[in-house]
Amino acid sequence: MDKNEEKLATIVGNMASVNVGETCELKGEWVNNPKYGWQFSFSDYQLILPTSLLGLKRYLSSGLIRGVGPVTADRIVKHFGNKTLEVLENDLQRLTEVEGIAEKRVEMISKSWEEHKEIKRVMIFLQSYQITTGYAVKIYKTYGNKAIEKLRENPYRLVDDVSGIGFKIADRIAQNLGIEATSPARVKAGIKYILNELANQGHCYALNDEIIKGGSELLEVEESLVEKALNILRNNQEVIVEEDKVWLPLYYFAELGVSKKLIELLKFPQQLININVQKKIKYLEKKYSFSFAEEQKDAINKVLLNRVLVLTGGPGTGKTTTTLGLIELFEELKLKIVLAAPTGRAAKKISETTGRKAKTIHRLLEYSPKRGTFIKNSENPIKTF
Repeated sequence: MDKNEEKLATIVGNMASVNVGETCELKGEWVNNPKYGWQFSFSDYQLILPTSLLGLKRYLSSGLIRGVGPVTADRIVKHFGNKTLEVLENDLQRLTEVEGIAEKRVEMISKSWEEHKEIKRVMIFLQSYQITTGYAVKIYKTYGNKAIEKLRENPYRLVDDVSGIGFKIADRIAQNLGIEATSPARVKAGIKYILNELANQGHCYALNDEIIKGGSELLEVEESLVEKALNILRNNQEVIVEEDKVWLPLYYFAELGVSKKLIELLKFPQQLININVQKKIKYLEKKYSFSFAEEQKDAINKVLLNRVLVLTGGPGTGKTTTTLGLIELFEELKLKIVLAAPTGRAAKKISETTGRKAKTIHRLLEYSPKRGTFIKNSENPIKTF
């Protein structure tokens, strides 16, 4: 593709708002999308105010300003000429000089023009602190015209309020805004960051000492400041502390809910399948020429007597063999079973180990990203057994 050729092109990137008639200067690079062909992917942009009379007409009639359509735009530009933008910026009352524009419409135009200026002001402020256009757009859409005020007050609120902005990005923004490294807001956000990072590694909580030492090292502040910030978070119920354990509320109540549900299931044991388990175990042992240990036999029996069972043990203790025995037993009885795991990697491992298809839990429950819910639920359960 000749990138210097003058013709329509597809651009890809984030903008706060853009209207017909506006002129933009984009910074980025050409990329060849396998599906859509050549596109211009921009990382930054700025609006260029029109200078020609035709450009001014298009700009004003673009729908950018409420109360100004093509006819009114034409009249405004004809009356004020190249001074049109100067009038809009500094002396909007002069619009009453234009035919068809009364005081009431001036008020509407004035309010709309001020909103437009505010959007530009916020975007310029954000980008002046090395905040990329993509993040600036997200920030503006979250806070609107109060973005500057809220960021100056506490840039770390971005971590909780704006999708995709984590502690490190918020910390960089805070440094650019001149926030002190010892700021309580920074230390509190750092503690939450540590807890979230641990959660991403599969840990629901952290020990109190881990938080204090880890926070001190991460933020390069005294441990006493981390301890003080942790107490503030606890008092504000932004974290939950039980004995020496520190939780984010999301994971605390999630684990509490899971444990309560498991207890409910364990309260009502039932014989799921009316069969002679020992006879079936002997059949499997003969079929595959091996013997189950007594603990493995007990585990298989308990699976059939309880609604839920946790099979645990170190490497080489027979978990896989026991699981395979259960699968074989269920298949011998012509029962439908499903295998699932929390992650794709774990599901793949189960498939390799058992020789049967396994799914992630999200896929098994048919998670719908658009709806943010699972299609499989109490009213539409998975059909097993």
